[in-house]
Amino acid sequence: MRTVSARQLLLGFAGVVGLLLVVMLFLYARAAAFHSDELNVLYHVEKFARGDVSRPGRPGLLWLVLTPLMGLNSPVQILVGARVVSWVAVLTTVALVLRLSWPQPAKLEGEPSGRGDSVAPWIPLLCVLLIASSGLFMTHGIELRTDTFTTPLTLGVLVVLWRSPGSLRGLVLAAVLVAV
Repeated sequence: MRTVSARQLLLGFAGVVGLLLVVMLFLYARAAAFHSDELNVLYHVEKFARGDVSRPGRPGLLWLVLTPLMGLNSPVQILVGARVVSWVAVLTTVALVLRLSWPQPAKLEGEPSGRGDSVAPWIPLLCVLLIASSGLFMTHGIELRTDTFTTPLTLGVLVVLWRSPGSLRGLVLAAVLVAV
């Protein structure tokens, strides 16, 4: 008979709690009313789609990314499409948090990798639990707001710069992410 260690139990419990928080966020996304900030974003996107770029709002190029929503057949489809786009942004944020918190192998001989540390395997899970249990993330994470999209873009810049420091390609990709 195989025994289960306290570490395995805690990891399993934390995984279940994290999964429940993500499911709750998804259910909330399906039921939550649209906030005036979200409708303001859609207003700017609709103006941008009609060619009015006199006051694009912020972040300017985000409107370009969201413009295809205006081609949907009905206002209900536009609103549902906006929530789907926001949900993708939330999943991207969680994936990037995981990527940034994942223990890295040693790059130089003799450099500690963190993998032997008893805390290191817990860091990614704890980071996701912290972001998923944040009141601000849970209430605004799935909304079509500027910060819903700037958060994964900022985290993406960090991943790119961290993964390839000093690389011209990495710097160009980071610059593009910042520009969006």
